[in-house]
Amino acid sequence: MDTKTRAAEARPSRDALINRITHQIRQSLELDQILRATVEEVRAFLGTDRVKVYRFDPEGHGTVVAEARGGERLPSLLGLTFPAGDIPEEARRLFRLAQARVIVDVEAQSRSISQPESWGLSARVPLGEPLQRPVDPCHVHYLKSMGVASSLVVPLMHHQELWGLLVSHHAEPRPYSQEELQVVQLLADQVSIAIAQAELLEQARQKAQQERLINQIAALVYSPLHPETTLTTVLEQLAAGLQGIGARLRIHFMGADTLCCHGVQPPASYDTWLQEQLGRAGGAGGWVKMWSLSHLEKSPELQEQMKQTPIRGLLVAQLAWNDQPVGWLSVFRAAICQETHWAGYRWFAQGDPRQELPLISFAAWRELKIDEPKAWSAAEQELMSRVGVHLALSITQNQLYRQLQTLNARLEQEVQERTAALQRSLAMDALLQRVTDQVRSSLEEAQILRAVVQELALGLSIQGCDLCLYDWAAGQATVRYEYTSALPPVGGITLTLADYPDLYRHLQGGQAVQFCHLPGQGWIPRREGLTLLVCPLRDDQGVLGDLWLAKPAAECFDELEVQVVQQVADHCAIAIRQARLYQASVQQIGELERLNRLKDDFLSTVSHELRTPITNMRMAIQLLKTARAPQKREQYLKILEQECEREAELVNDLLDLQRLEQGSKTLHLEEVPLATWLPSVLEPFLQRAQANQQRLQWQIAPNVGKVLTDRGGLERVVQELVNNACKYTPPRCNIWVTAQRSGPQQVEIRVINEGVEIPHSEWERIFEKFYRIPSGDPWKRGGTGLGLALVKQWMQRLGGSVSVESSQGKTCFTLVLPQGSLPVQTSPLAHNCA
Repeated sequence: MDTKTRAAEARPSRDALINRITHQIRQSLELDQILRATVEEVRAFLGTDRVKVYRFDPEGHGTVVAEARGGERLPSLLGLTFPAGDIPEEARRLFRLAQARVIVDVEAQSRSISQPESWGLSARVPLGEPLQRPVDPCHVHYLKSMGVASSLVVPLMHHQELWGLLVSHHAEPRPYSQEELQVVQLLADQVSIAIAQAELLEQARQKAQQERLINQIAALVYSPLHPETTLTTVLEQLAAGLQGIGARLRIHFMGADTLCCHGVQPPASYDTWLQEQLGRAGGAGGWVKMWSLSHLEKSPELQEQMKQTPIRGLLVAQLAWNDQPVGWLSVFRAAICQETHWAGYRWFAQGDPRQELPLISFAAWRELKIDEPKAWSAAEQELMSRVGVHLALSITQNQLYRQLQTLNARLEQEVQERTAALQRSLAMDALLQRVTDQVRSSLEEAQILRAVVQELALGLSIQGCDLCLYDWAAGQATVRYEYTSALPPVGGITLTLADYPDLYRHLQGGQAVQFCHLPGQGWIPRREGLTLLVCPLRDDQGVLGDLWLAKPAAECFDELEVQVVQQVADHCAIAIRQARLYQASVQQIGELERLNRLKDDFLSTVSHELRTPITNMRMAIQLLKTARAPQKREQYLKILEQECEREAELVNDLLDLQRLEQGSKTLHLEEVPLATWLPSVLEPFLQRAQANQQRLQWQIAPNVGKVLTDRGGLERVVQELVNNACKYTPPRCNIWVTAQRSGPQQVEIRVINEGVEIPHSEWERIFEKFYRIPSGDPWKRGGTGLGLALVKQWMQRLGGSVSVESSQGKTCFTLVLPQGSLPVQTSPLAHNCA
């Protein structure tokens, strides 16, 4: 029967075959069942003697996992393993990269490569690989010896990797049509989908199995009583879930040292060795480690002892809770004995000569793995870690529960004693309530803390109570508040924290410290020979201070008193934070109100200053329209020009101030001889001073020299100060300007005027932007409050400073400029002008 005839007969069954395989994959998620159905359908479709699925393992070997035969012309290979060398790496690469289908005709001794139509053949087949070439004689001999005359091999892919092969063998020569190849390829693609689905199913099953085991263990370990039998059951279930032969739990927590075991156990030296390993590993715990017998070569004694037991592998999880070690959990595995049935194995039993050649080929690969543990998978390690977390938590809870039971039993035995203690506890509660009410009723830090030390001293019937506040920047603690009826006062005494590192280390860690203060120890003076309890004032942001409580040396503070003091200390810390936040809020509110007033004043002032020239200009423009005389028109034009310049100066002041604050103002540095330059700046103000009935005079020292500065900026500063002096100096009063050297490289310029005085509280604020000293008539002298702000910014930009002093009816502004390394030149003696 030729290829075309076979292909024509196959067409009607093609769609049915694909539908059956697709339906089988959708109906079942069991990979073995799908593979068996696939080989049966493919063998029936192709009519060949044997169809098998060949799966690769991680080491590259392959095992026949599914097989269908038509008669007995070819032997069964189901379950046999083939070594990695039987399929060369070049062939694997061809299958993996090109997903090529290989057809071998043994009689013609030829091999051809076919590729799915959706793949670019020329781009995917490796370079230099012919599409058809002769078969190696060794391969021909190999196939003939097994009775194979023709074969078809189709790769099965999974995640872009070669998962296995779909192989068809026939005892006679047989060609394959393109349609048959397409059908087989479609079935191989469906099998790849089934492989992916089966892998997901297996992962889901493993996850579900682990979750069931975790839930069972959690239900046991969270039992309130937590008896040892429960832990033994947990170890039994865990060992079964991890395929172990034994498990061991060592609890070493809160004074308890308990050992729980199940199954095969290691030698007695195991716990000592494991504790050494955990100590070397360090860390907070919660990790999982695994060892095999070969890993114990550094501990030969333990290794020899372990060889006497069935244990060959172990998985260990360190148990910890809140970074505190709780114990460790171990699971042990025995050696595995795994015998691989390589191809040719059945020849001995069945006597089939066609398997003789595979037997010879695999004689070197036959092996028996003994005395080796099964490797621990990542999922098993994760399961161990999760069980360890549950055990650590349950052990912690159980220990706390047992402590609570012990405490309850002790309380039942001490009912009579606790009656008095209960009354005392009520008194402590009342004390805490009074402190809480005090904290809630006030936001004044001093009032609260003063009341707290008094309440503690009276409520606890102690000799005294002191409260220290810390200054971490200075490293000091100062006694700020105290209350005592019998001890000398110690208010204001300061302790250096570095002098008592042990004490303040405990306090900084939030721990209260109680000790007897012996004479000569150097603690708080006047508190020698007393029992002292020191408790930190601590919140979530740190330690703010501490409380010192004093009792006679023969007494001590009991647990209830310490707890009360700690709670009071917590309230104090909260009160201090609240009071300081309140004070900061008050200050911020005041500052915001001040800035708001400043903004309103600035807007009013600027709007007034901007509106006044505009109003004058509008009036001048209106008058210009109606004026006929040239003199009047010239007068109005002059007014218009003056008001425009006034408006421009105000805008320029605002822009200059902004540039100076941003540091974008460019400086033009040059040498300025003050002796000749300063008079030229002051002379224009003489006429104005005379008009105001003021006396303006200046005095320049002969050795004042030169300064390297921005001439325009310095001129603006001097003009602004002299302008202010002329503006605010009453008639018949003096204005002085002096210049002299104040140091080797410094020059000092002073502007002094009589008749006015600036309050000390305003000395710093007058240099703020838009700020003007409050006055009953804010428009009396005009101004925007920018002049002195410009002076300060200019002096900072020039590397100098400006300051003010005002007293006894005089105000003095002092400018200090760096003179640099310029040579000093003398100038004529003082020039006076009145």
